[in-house]
Amino acid sequence: MMRLEKRLIGDVALLKVSGSISFSDVSTLKSALHRLVREGKKKIVVDCEHMDSLNSKALATFLAAYKSLEDGTIAFAKANEHVARIFHVTNLDNMFPLYDSVEKAVASIQ
Repeated sequence: MMRLEKRLIGDVALLKVSGSISFSDVSTLKSALHRLVREGKKKIVVDCEHMDSLNSKALATFLAAYKSLEDGTIAFAKANEHVARIFHVTNLDNMFPLYDSVEKAVASIQ
């Protein structure tokens, strides 16, 4: 089961994702990301420290949110080996920067 926590660090929205993102969780993730975009957030960091896994629908959701940002960005922090490998295999690590800490991710997109 996925859990989401949101908070702001300056003008960066931090979305902490815990657990596994299942197909039934994708709509919740999509709603959270769209809400951030509607609120005018253009810089989003996804904290993956407690994310167990993600699926193709979750990747598509992150990609759709990124495309809707208009000059914004989404970065990922603290991805475990499994999650980082998914980004690498799909070549999405070329689009979404991966950082080893939330602080580095926030600093890089501010």
